[in-house]
Amino acid sequence: FVASLRLFPFFGLSSRKMATERLADGRAAVADLNAALDSAGEVGLHNIVKSMQDYPMAEPVLQEICPAVSVPIQEADLPCTFRDAAAYMRQAGNEDAEHVHSELEHMTALDQCAEKAQTWINMLYSYRGKSRTFPPITDSNKESKHAIYSKELEILAPSIADLQSMYRDTLASISVVCKEMSILLIQKKRQESWNEDRLWRLLALLDKIFILDSLKNMKASINNDLASYKRAQQVLAMESSSREAVVAQQMQDMEFYTFIAEKDRTLKTLRDSVMKVKEGNLTYLWVIGELLKLCVTHAKATWTGVEVVESKAPLLPEHRHSIFRLMPLGIVLLGTDPKDVKDIMHDKGAGKEVQLAKTIQQTMEWICKRPVCHVVGDMQAAALNTLHLAPWFAELLEPNFKDLTQPTALSSDRALKIGSRYALAAHLSDMRSKNQELLISLHQLQLSLSAAPASASGVSISNPDLTPAGIYALILRALSAISHWKCLVLRQTSWKCCRPKNVQDNTEVLEYEKVLRLNHNGDEWDVLVEAISMIKGMSGMVKTLEARVAPIIRVHLHSVTQELVQNGMTPMIKHGTKHKKKAITDMLVLLRQIAADWQGGREPDNQPEMSGKSGGADRVIVARRVGPSDTQMALMRSMINRVVAHAEKNKGGMFSTDELKKDDCELLRKWVTATWNYDAAARLGTLVEVASDLSDLYLREFYLEMTKAIQFPISASLPWILASHAIKDDRAGQSIAESALFPLEIYNDASARALGVLKQRHIYLEIEAEVQICVSQLLDLAARRIYAHYRLRAAAILYPGAVKGGGPKEDARLQQLLRLSAMQILGRRVEVATELGGKVAEMLRRSQQVAVMRFEAKGLCRVRELAALYRMAALTHRLMQADGVMLPEFADTWAEVVEALNVCAVGGRLIKQCVAELSANFLPSMVFSELSRTFTEGNVDFVAMAGREEEESHLRKMEEEEGKAKHYLHLFGSKAVTDAVTKESLHTDSFGPAHAVDLIEVMGLENMGVLLQSISDLMQDRLSSGVLPFIEKLVPGLPRDTKLQSRKYGVDGLLQYFEAKLHDITHYPELKRGVFQYFRECGNLLCFVRLLEEGMSVGFANSTTLVRPAIGPEGRFAPAGVTHEAGGKVREALGV
Repeated sequence: FVASLRLFPFFGLSSRKMATERLADGRAAVADLNAALDSAGEVGLHNIVKSMQDYPMAEPVLQEICPAVSVPIQEADLPCTFRDAAAYMRQAGNEDAEHVHSELEHMTALDQCAEKAQTWINMLYSYRGKSRTFPPITDSNKESKHAIYSKELEILAPSIADLQSMYRDTLASISVVCKEMSILLIQKKRQESWNEDRLWRLLALLDKIFILDSLKNMKASINNDLASYKRAQQVLAMESSSREAVVAQQMQDMEFYTFIAEKDRTLKTLRDSVMKVKEGNLTYLWVIGELLKLCVTHAKATWTGVEVVESKAPLLPEHRHSIFRLMPLGIVLLGTDPKDVKDIMHDKGAGKEVQLAKTIQQTMEWICKRPVCHVVGDMQAAALNTLHLAPWFAELLEPNFKDLTQPTALSSDRALKIGSRYALAAHLSDMRSKNQELLISLHQLQLSLSAAPASASGVSISNPDLTPAGIYALILRALSAISHWKCLVLRQTSWKCCRPKNVQDNTEVLEYEKVLRLNHNGDEWDVLVEAISMIKGMSGMVKTLEARVAPIIRVHLHSVTQELVQNGMTPMIKHGTKHKKKAITDMLVLLRQIAADWQGGREPDNQPEMSGKSGGADRVIVARRVGPSDTQMALMRSMINRVVAHAEKNKGGMFSTDELKKDDCELLRKWVTATWNYDAAARLGTLVEVASDLSDLYLREFYLEMTKAIQFPISASLPWILASHAIKDDRAGQSIAESALFPLEIYNDASARALGVLKQRHIYLEIEAEVQICVSQLLDLAARRIYAHYRLRAAAILYPGAVKGGGPKEDARLQQLLRLSAMQILGRRVEVATELGGKVAEMLRRSQQVAVMRFEAKGLCRVRELAALYRMAALTHRLMQADGVMLPEFADTWAEVVEALNVCAVGGRLIKQCVAELSANFLPSMVFSELSRTFTEGNVDFVAMAGREEEESHLRKMEEEEGKAKHYLHLFGSKAVTDAVTKESLHTDSFGPAHAVDLIEVMGLENMGVLLQSISDLMQDRLSSGVLPFIEKLVPGLPRDTKLQSRKYGVDGLLQYFEAKLHDITHYPELKRGVFQYFRECGNLLCFVRLLEEGMSVGFANSTTLVRPAIGPEGRFAPAGVTHEAGGKVREALGV
């Protein structure tokens, strides 16, 4: 509507009339909707919401609520502008009203400067040098020099223009700071109290100036680009007629060039400007001292994470960090003269009235104990670097504070002591207890809200502990916890960055890896992952409640405010009127006019307190879902501050009463404290996103600038390190796999910040590219861990003696990860269950391929290993499918691996390999032992064996590509288990009855007919091509007189007789390598078929459903699954 109304002056009369009619219709529709909601119709709406909330969750909450990545649209009217302040000030010409309105104008100026400074902070942090991409001018391109410099000037001009705007805005901000200090000194001279809201805004602006100067010092590429810009200007000016104008412009911009080039120039300018602020005998030291006291007062609460429900401690992490950033800056702003500063530090001379000695001492103690603070992104600041700006530092501070050294120069003991204050592990126990307590309370609140009937006041809850005030306090506690945990994470990271890992060997390691990847141990990674999961889990819970809680918070603030202005201030006004305290009475009446929301919409005519009389009962407060606006809150705080200051300044004496009673002043202060964070709580969704924003853990512009790198590899990226560690690490059984997805939220935060805050598309594209790689590799890691877990479980079931400790147990946390159906990252939906199922299925298929390839490369004696791996794969598949992993049917996968899906293929891959192995290697080289009923390799080979070089080459190549660890995963889960199973259970150098049974199992009964047909063909081939031709040639060549001799010669005699007769035949050289080899192969083939028949009989004789169809025509038992034709071939092969 506001946007439409602004366009009205440009419309025609008919358009205005039409718009007016539509606006009236819209207002009527809104009125009808409000009436419906305030009546019983809201109950129906509530029931619909309740039914949606009561819908059972099918998956665990392992990720924060993730909105789509989008660029926020800037609002037309910013909250900090307070443009509607004049609408609440009805008493024109009233001194108090003008004073309060003036304070809001000054706060607006501070907010606007801070907002501009934040814009330049974002620009500086994301700035990347362009000059290093320019081609150097050489003899080869000398002729194109003019075109090159013109292009350089065109590319650099927008960046230089932004830098010049930043320079002007920075000087303007410094001017505003000095002006605010002057005004504060004027108020001090008038004995007026200072508005704490105003001091916090002044402190925030000083913090922005400090960050700007730190970023400018860090970005060396800015000076390089500026130098390239000046050089291109000069070169082009020499070739044009405007040389004098260019030189004059550069001389005019000399201050800007000095501002960019000189280190710490911004802070020095600020210091010199602030030192000039003076009003009479009051100097800038009063303001600096008050700011330092404000920092010291809230430092402990900020560092330890005291809840902000009943305090004025900063709520947001950025405001908490600013306290510690400004402590050293406040010390620097004390002055430049060592003598004056020494007097200030000892409350002498110029510092006698200010009394800052104790504050300075406390500030320096905080700095010495906590010398590092977070700045922005991956950038941190050491307090010592700031303190060095004071010219008197070496003379006054170093002798008194010897512990103050650079973080890299600390001794190991000192570094360990300070590092313990930054370590997350030291706070982990408190974080866990607080997280559990808050989650339980929030869950109870969610259940209560789901069961509570709706009302005009927003909610009606039967639980007395969940009043609107209690809900408001609970939400603030949750927000305070999220902010505190984020501060702890960033503090530890900043400390690690200030003390990089010292790498002893000569390996090339990135500087970024020294501060992150190599600078943490496994325990620290665990704690960091857990802290991130707490932050994102808590923020997700608060976001879930936002829609129901936000109206309750507004109702609470409205009722608290109205209770104060309508009922709480009644005795105050009565007291002031009765005792003729006109000044305080006017202030209180003005305060009431600012915020009062009277029943019926108008101020009551009968107000006894205005006549100094006692009234009746308390006024009825109308419950509304609209809390006080930002402007009203600021006006009320400013006015209350003025009222309390006036009351304390004009206390009564022996013959007069106080302006306000002590309890009344305390009531006003209590309201200010209770509503201090309402501005943030009113924007609950935005506040939660800001408080839980962990994009600083990804951004690395500082180290990219420092190392002159284009980008770092994914192995050095913190989100990848944390997520991969959570998936891979399982020390002492303490799995954190269920938290593996929470570190990926850092990418969501970083992408939103790149687009919405930094406004740099190239950073978002880098994040997007890394996310694509990261998600794919993380899913691979997760699938590998899941598969390894179930693979070892299967090995422990099949071979309990080979797996130590009985193998891995059921992992509930891993099963939670399996239950997660999808995740949101960069606004996209990743089907985790489907992706994991596909990758695990691929690994299962790969294991089956490995088993078959090892069988093909090692020979028929490896069939027991093939069967064992087949059983492992089948049991692994069954275990995973029972726990919900989405997998295809095992039989289909196995049929695909052995190439048995094609209807045109006869027998498949295993049948072909078995027949080929029998013909080429097994039958010619093996020897059958009747005693052990086992085939073993013979000592003498009469024919050359067929090689398996191609299969072995494929197997070796696959092992090299996957690595040994992954290859053992495809066998029996690990190297130790594989060695144990191979040594104890598998016989890979022989072939016996057990091998025959395993061969039947892996090939399947349905394929035995094909195998026996192939064996029959082999026997026929051996007989027809080798034995029968020899017999046909042997019969004519036998001696004619050869006959059986009398038995009186005995066995030896008869044997010697035939040896003599057949001497020439038996000593024929080719006989052993030819005919005898054929006899050997035929005998081996018969024994092999016999083992197969025994294996089928032993394994399946008890299957009554398969016996009858397997009875042959002669009544002899044939193995189950073998047709009559196949059974006849068995008997034919056996010679029966």
